Amino acid sequence: MIEKNIEILITILKENLHKLESEDKIKAMHICYSLKNIQEEKPTVNELNKLQKEIEYLEIKYDIFNELSYYFNPLYIKIKNKIHENDVKKIREKNRKKIKMKNNKSILK
Repeated sequence: MIEKNIEILITILKENLHKLESEDKIKAMHICYSLKNIQEEKPTVNELNKLQKEIEYLEIKYDIFNELSYYFNPLYIKIKNKIHENDVKKIREKNRKKIKMKNNKSILK
């Protein structure tokens, strides 16, 4: 689903690139580049939020992009959940190590 939504978003942007002003063409190309990078590597929360703002900007300014958030929002939620899950795993592992160290110290006493 993630790859499908990314491909649809990139297609929508590329097909309508010629209708944009020069500054917005750069934004649209940056969005395409960022979407391709999402497939290869996990973005940070800040990168994801920045991408969402750029998509919302194009959506508001141009009627031809009114469906971008329809494809981006599920993607945003899924990636954000993955980031959150990874952060929770790291915190839990760190806490397990602390508890284990604490238990080892109490056994040695």
